[in-house]
Amino acid sequence: MSDSELKPPMASENDYVLQSSIRPSPFDLGVTYEGAILEGSLHITCAKEIHKVHIDKPNGLEVLELHPYWTGKRGLIWKFRARTDVPIKFLAFVGFWTDLGKTSTHFSLEIKAGFPPGGRLLFCQSPFDASSSHWTHANLNLVTRELELQTNTTNDLPEDISPFNVVVLHCAGLRYLVQGSTNMLNRYLEAGGKVILLADHCYSNTVMHANRLMEPHGIRLEDREYNEVLCDHSHIEEHRVTTGIRRLRWFRPSPMVTRASAKVLVRNPERPDEGFLACGGPHQNLFAVGSSMLHSLVCEGWPFDNGQLLANLLNTR
Repeated sequence: MSDSELKPPMASENDYVLQSSIRPSPFDLGVTYEGAILEGSLHITCAKEIHKVHIDKPNGLEVLELHPYWTGKRGLIWKFRARTDVPIKFLAFVGFWTDLGKTSTHFSLEIKAGFPPGGRLLFCQSPFDASSSHWTHANLNLVTRELELQTNTTNDLPEDISPFNVVVLHCAGLRYLVQGSTNMLNRYLEAGGKVILLADHCYSNTVMHANRLMEPHGIRLEDREYNEVLCDHSHIEEHRVTTGIRRLRWFRPSPMVTRASAKVLVRNPERPDEGFLACGGPHQNLFAVGSSMLHSLVCEGWPFDNGQLLANLLNTR
C-alpha cells in the first residue's frame, strides 16, 4: 500500500460550513393561566441576516410574536411573546432562513382557564431568555406547575406590580432598583407582597442594585464570593421557607449580613454571623438569595434541596 493510500484526503475550505443554530432550544414554556405575560428571547448563533421567518399557527391561531432585538458578532437576538388570552395547549415550530441556511426550534405551552390557585408570580428578568438553558426551563416549569402559579416572565418591570403575589428580581432585572422602581417595590412590600432578590458578586452590579432595596430593611449583601459552600440542617434556621430543607449546595455564592428585625435563614458554616439566605421587610416578606442564577436552585438536584428551597420561596399558600 502506498503512502498516498495511507493518508486521509486533504480537506478543502468547502468541507467546513459554518451553520446557524438557536439557543436555547427547544422552548418549553410550561403551564400557566389566562392573562399571563410570557416574554423572552432567543439567540440565533453566527447568522448576520434573517431572510425569512415561519411561525406555526396551531388551529389557525397566532400564538407567538417574534421580532429582532440585537445584532452582534456572535449572532442575532430575537425577542418573543406568547399569546395567553385564551385557554390553549400548543406545539408550534419556528423557522429562520438566515445567511447561513435554515435553523428551527419549537415552542410548547399550556394555558389554563380561570384564576390560578397558587396566585400570580412575576419574574424579571425573564427566565426564558437567550442566555438560559432548556434544563433550567424544564425544572422551573415543574415547580411552577405543581404550585399552580400563573407564571409571568418579562425583561421590563411593569408600572403596576400590585396584581402579582410574588415578584422575583434576578440578573438584569435588578437594574430597576437603580431606575426609580425602589419606591414602588417598598410600597408593594408594605401592602404585603413578597419580593425575592437573587444577586451575587459574579453577576455585574447586582450586589449594588440589590442593596438599594435591602439595606433599609436590615439586609446587606457583600460584594465578594466563596467557591463552594455546603450547608446541612445545623446551618438552617426554622422558618416557613426552610421547611423540609436538610442540605444545600451553593456554588460561588455571595454572603449577606443582617441587623434589626432582619434575620439570616441559612448560615455560612465557616462564619455563622453571615449567610446565603435572609429575610426582612415590613412583614418579613423580603427575601435575599446570595446567588444570581435560577439554575443554581432548580438545577442543583439530589442529594441537595435547592429546588425545594425555591419552591418554598415561591409558595403563596
